[in-house]
Amino acid sequence: MVWKQKIEYGVVLGLLMVVLFSKMATNSFHGDESCWIATSKFFEQWVQIDRASEAWQENVWTISDPALPKYLIAISWKISGFTSNQLNSPYNSFVSFEENEIQGNVPSSSLLLSARIPMVILCILSFFLIFVFFLKQFNRVIAYSWLFLVLINSTLIEMLLLATPEPPLLFFSITAFILTLVGQKHWAIFINNPAEKEDLNKSWFFFTLSGFSIGLAAASKINAFIFCVSLFLLLIYMVFIIKGKLSVKERFKYFIRFFCSAILVAILVFVFLNPSLYPQPIHRMARMLKYRLEVMAGQAVRHNELTSFPMVYRWLIILKTIVKDYSPMNFSFGWVITSLMTAIGVIIIIIRNRSINRNVLKPEIVFLAFYFLMIFSSFMSPLLWDRYFLFPIFTMNFVMAITLGYLIDHLIKWINKGIHKIPSTNP
Repeated sequence: MVWKQKIEYGVVLGLLMVVLFSKMATNSFHGDESCWIATSKFFEQWVQIDRASEAWQENVWTISDPALPKYLIAISWKISGFTSNQLNSPYNSFVSFEENEIQGNVPSSSLLLSARIPMVILCILSFFLIFVFFLKQFNRVIAYSWLFLVLINSTLIEMLLLATPEPPLLFFSITAFILTLVGQKHWAIFINNPAEKEDLNKSWFFFTLSGFSIGLAAASKINAFIFCVSLFLLLIYMVFIIKGKLSVKERFKYFIRFFCSAILVAILVFVFLNPSLYPQPIHRMARMLKYRLEVMAGQAVRHNELTSFPMVYRWLIILKTIVKDYSPMNFSFGWVITSLMTAIGVIIIIIRNRSINRNVLKPEIVFLAFYFLMIFSSFMSPLLWDRYFLFPIFTMNFVMAITLGYLIDHLIKWINKGIHKIPSTNP
């Protein structure tokens, strides 16, 4: 049975590689890719500990963009045989593409493809991890429904095949979610058998690793620190609410241990990858966050197609855009199918969890709880740029996969039941 599963995994990975690498080459160029490729030279400056270089100083590129995507891009073009002297300059969004090309702000096609390779790999792994999740926690039909939906979702595919921060942001958020789920499993064993110290240590280890993944996600895009709040809330439930044989005092002790370890590791990882933070880590991290908020405020002034409306109406516009334009069902009246499938998926999840009663959270609830705050923050966006809605789109596909899988599964059972009812013609 093990070899059959390995073959299945290999086939799925092969399918994802063929589809996504072929689409990578035809994916349209985005101006932001130019900036990430241009600043990927910071990787060499970081490794060489060149303290006088841009990577080690506070400037617009180190304050606005965390380092991990630059490092991934740099490793890829170095393996491909490029040098930092062959990199383009940052893209100027105030002039035309042709003028940017003349000024050397557009990467060559070979350099662009090289920069995209690590992002495609992370996209493949992200889709594959959720496929395995559905396979283990639900069933094979839902797992393949997930693959079908994400592979026909052109918005999600195009977004995750660019040399931008979204692929590592998504991948490391998924690993953080899965590690949190595994941590809950071991904690649930320990809380009912306090003598099993091995499971206590394992839960601590996995919750800390979750913090490590959150740090890597934040080193791709700083707003990923929101996942620390999600982890905090999940730990409150897991440690204090789940039934077990520990006193409140003992639970509090373990809660402090788990969360402090996770948040400390997340911050250390983030600071380690961003050398411009070394002199004043917390102060400069705060400046990065402040700068990000100022950029969004500036965007809100320049592009007021959303901010001119009341907040609730803005949410409705965003929701309509996600369901209509960013859905895998991107055709006439596809938004109706998307809305129905998402609603049915939510109902299925509610029914599966109607009697939690202080028990271990089911995987899909951990998923929704982990991503809820990030989804909510997306709805505060001043713009209708698709990349701002990565997590709502990702979650929409997740919920729709549950619906599609359940419908197909019940259809198969209904057909089989009908076949068995057909009277036999044998004498």
